[in-house]
Amino acid sequence: MLREKMEAAGVKKALEDLGYSYEVIFGGLSPELEEEYAACSWQKVGCNIDGIRLGYVIHCVPGEEQLKAGRPWEEWFFQHDAAHHHVLFREKQDCCDREVLIPETDREHPEEVRGKLWHYYQDGESLPYLAKKPVL
Repeated sequence: MLREKMEAAGVKKALEDLGYSYEVIFGGLSPELEEEYAACSWQKVGCNIDGIRLGYVIHCVPGEEQLKAGRPWEEWFFQHDAAHHHVLFREKQDCCDREVLIPETDREHPEEVRGKLWHYYQDGESLPYLAKKPVL
């Protein structure tokens, strides 16, 4: 399901070309979480920011209703040989220590996230947000 979607979009290979392991990041997801992530838009978007490995970033963007309900979008990339996984929310969360306004005219992020202020944090483990979110 998720693997097939990412393979069809060329995102799985792009992720691995960057230096990530699909199995390490996504191999341990439950079937329910795989389905959640398979429902997202997966995109490889060019990025000209200094030090971005291979000149692109991998984005996982949930649907608009999920974003409005508090689900984050995520991005994976390497910059200056360091792995980065950003988890970005529309509303400020306790875990967020940064913010970024992505202009409507931006071409280095998916169209769905442009023209909005995002609150985010750098996740040091690169695991998907929902795989680490505590169950309440």
